[in-house]
Amino acid sequence: MSSLYQAAALAVGLVACSPHEPPPTPAAPLGDHHAAPPTMAATPALDRPLVVRAHMQSHFDDLREIERLLVAGRLGDAKALAYLLTIPATDPGLSSWRADQQPVATAARAIEDASTLEAGIAGDVAVARACAACHARSGARALFAAAPSIPKAAGTDGEMARHAWAADRLWEGLIGGADASWSMGLELLAESSTLPPGPAADRLSDLARVTLLRAGPSDTNARAGAYEQLLDACLGCHATRGTAQ
Repeated sequence: MSSLYQAAALAVGLVACSPHEPPPTPAAPLGDHHAAPPTMAATPALDRPLVVRAHMQSHFDDLREIERLLVAGRLGDAKALAYLLTIPATDPGLSSWRADQQPVATAARAIEDASTLEAGIAGDVAVARACAACHARSGARALFAAAPSIPKAAGTDGEMARHAWAADRLWEGLIGGADASWSMGLELLAESSTLPPGPAADRLSDLARVTLLRAGPSDTNARAGAYEQLLDACLGCHATRGTAQ
């Protein structure tokens, strides 16, 4: 885990130690970037928008890594990384968002306190729900780049890459309200798996099909519940097959 902490420390140091705010540059749609609409009276003022964007990017990256660690069965590593999400951001540029940071920190502590992988996944989804709720309250938008091509399935590695692609799309649908991404992720998981058949793999496909049939306008709570069930199915499949990916 030392490399994760070093990366986090370096990111914080770069933001905290920069003597001058760089001039604003157009925000390119990068898969994990967040930005607020330029004109929105109810949105907290972004005194230092680049700091806010860096903070959101860091949260996004940490959460995606926590999820991968949990599905791979590495609860201890996931809990250690979750600690970073419980630390309040003190940069003045984030002062307008301070009240919204508390639900995220509280949810992240549930990951820290988890004694099972299932509890860790529940905490991970709770953090995602808190992020989505903050976006909805503030009117902020999560900007995502066009989805990359679906990896071609070739054995276990190819199937895992496809499932990871689908999970990324579902994540976009959950925290950013991206309806098209949500549907794309479900459609891929609902397809017949190239993995050997088994109860865990079948459960994942069945859950995806049912969720796809129920798909409607973005509903954060409904999507969070469905996403947690899908992750639990992924966890069961990985445990059965011993795939740490």
